Amino acid sequence: MFVKGKGVKKYFSLAFVLIVLVSVLLGGQVLKRNELLTPLGTSTSFELYLGDAGVSRDQVIQDLEQIAAANKAILLKPNTDSKSYGSVRNLYYFSPSPPSGGFPSVGPGGKLEWFTDSMTGDLLPASALGDAPISGTYHVSHSAQAQQALERWAADKGLTLRYRQPESTLAQLHILATQTGLGISFVAVLLLSLALVVTDVLNRTYLRSIQLLNGVDTAKINLQQISRVLRWGGLGVTIGLALSLLYATLFLPAAVAANVALSASPYLGAGLAAMVAATVSSVLIFAPNVDLIRTRSLPTKLYRRVNLTLQVVAVAVCVMASGSAAALGKNVFIAYQQQVSTKAMGQSVAVSFKTFDYLDTQEGISRVEQILAQPEIDRSAALSMNIGAGIELTMQELGGYDQIDIANQSFLDLIKLPQKALLPVKWESLPDPTAKFLNSQLELWIPQGGDVRQAFRLYTLSENSGYISLDPNVGQGGQVNRPAHPLIIVPTMPIAKMDTSGFSIPAISSSNLIFTDPVVLRDKIYSSPIAPSVRSIDRIADAGLVSAQYFKGQAISYLSAIIVSFILIAVTAWQSAMIWAAGHRKHILVATMSGVAAKTLYRQTLNKALSLTLVAATAGALTSVLTSGYVDAITAMLTAMVMMGAFWSLSAQAYASNTRLTFKKTIRRKA
Repeated sequence: MFVKGKGVKKYFSLAFVLIVLVSVLLGGQVLKRNELLTPLGTSTSFELYLGDAGVSRDQVIQDLEQIAAANKAILLKPNTDSKSYGSVRNLYYFSPSPPSGGFPSVGPGGKLEWFTDSMTGDLLPASALGDAPISGTYHVSHSAQAQQALERWAADKGLTLRYRQPESTLAQLHILATQTGLGISFVAVLLLSLALVVTDVLNRTYLRSIQLLNGVDTAKINLQQISRVLRWGGLGVTIGLALSLLYATLFLPAAVAANVALSASPYLGAGLAAMVAATVSSVLIFAPNVDLIRTRSLPTKLYRRVNLTLQVVAVAVCVMASGSAAALGKNVFIAYQQQVSTKAMGQSVAVSFKTFDYLDTQEGISRVEQILAQPEIDRSAALSMNIGAGIELTMQELGGYDQIDIANQSFLDLIKLPQKALLPVKWESLPDPTAKFLNSQLELWIPQGGDVRQAFRLYTLSENSGYISLDPNVGQGGQVNRPAHPLIIVPTMPIAKMDTSGFSIPAISSSNLIFTDPVVLRDKIYSSPIAPSVRSIDRIADAGLVSAQYFKGQAISYLSAIIVSFILIAVTAWQSAMIWAAGHRKHILVATMSGVAAKTLYRQTLNKALSLTLVAATAGALTSVLTSGYVDAITAMLTAMVMMGAFWSLSAQAYASNTRLTFKKTIRRKA
């Protein structure tokens, strides 16, 4: 009636291989997260800003060392060298002796062995900080006494300290379950394994009942079934561990591999314990029964309830994974496409502000003007902005152009746009709605009383020019555009002459005003009073690549979840059809012999299953929108429709096939 035992053995062993591999991958992902957020035994973090308090860096280091020693706390300051962005991450400790527990591993000479790809670094005493920034993120082992001591110290010194409470275990599990593809994969693999357990129990129903009829004790029958499943599972676990060990031996340092194993062990242990419990429960629930021999029929009602539960969860999980994977796949495409474009910007950097309190004052505005007015900064400033990305433009205001941009000559030189590619546009040739919009908008960006037509020149492009323009926050979600027929507004005045508070500061904060000489920019900003307002100065290309790599990793995780979930859907769809056919052998025989179409027999049952799974798909789509952070309602709805279409197709095929198989076996008097 069902899949042959030998075939189930292969699939079940493979399912346990997947349990091990997904557990190891999940452990690795958790390790990456923990070593960045809570390295070397710390449990939370705080942000420290010195501002204008006038406290020397040496005094700050000394005070923090005293607080760490007095409270027996691990206190670390991470630092990434701007010259080796993304590849070197040092940790500076404030305790009397270096910490040794937790992740990452500490090798000889204080070398840090990060699990994060291509990351190196050193564990150094706080006295070695040199001229590295003192403001920023710190990691600390949490205790109420340490938190109170840090907050009192900051208040006494006039410093800003924002303490982050540690994540609860429940919060960590929520993040794993809803915001990582591997978390969903882990759940899907467990459900798939459980479905295969039920399949094996179904396969051996008659055999176990015959054993009972022959006088074999029920406990012995159940123990044989449990040991059979666990034996197959043990084979899968052995293969999975062997593959993991082989990978670790070939590609990971021993200390890092040990950390991955330690991080993965709770998930592997939980998965195996869940499968043992599920196996024992299934064997006890579907107990052998002598009446099955007499009636030659299965207790399909009980089997069907279990199957429908698995089916509903499988559809919900698959929809959750599919929505996130689709959204992340789109982000990967955009991010890598943008990263290729932003490579043209070379070493150009963008400035990120953490507060505008000082920048909104007249003094702060004046300080920004002074920096922008310096000749080396003026030569370095490159401006590009798709105006329509921040202001909704009507078709009339666009005036036949596909985009309206503002870009200065420095940016056009940066992207190596040939001068002959720019075709002048006369103000008088603009449609009235376009001219009216530009006049009202551009006069806000130049000093009061300035002449807009004197302050800006207008151009469009010849074909195949290679022109690009920037949306706000490129590298962090904003797009790099390649418009075919834009209207390009080129300022005739230096950036320093444009309105600072109304244009320059917003353009800097949105990464539309970037700088081609990072060394000079950092020197000017960090020696200026605006330094405490600056969060970071990062390369545009690096930011885009980091985003692309992050989205790619997440998308691959969700893709694995889709594959496993889809297999689970196929298994439960086939299983559902088998259970129905097993309970309707006589109906199928009589109806088929009478010339009744088989689908009329199972149509009502199939429709009920589809209705139930439709609710599950809707719940999965809603959950992904609320918890993923990547999925919008339209993407969730479309992926839910695709998954439901696939499930309907698989289910219809499964019912049709099993109806034919059952009819043939019945007329041949096979069980």
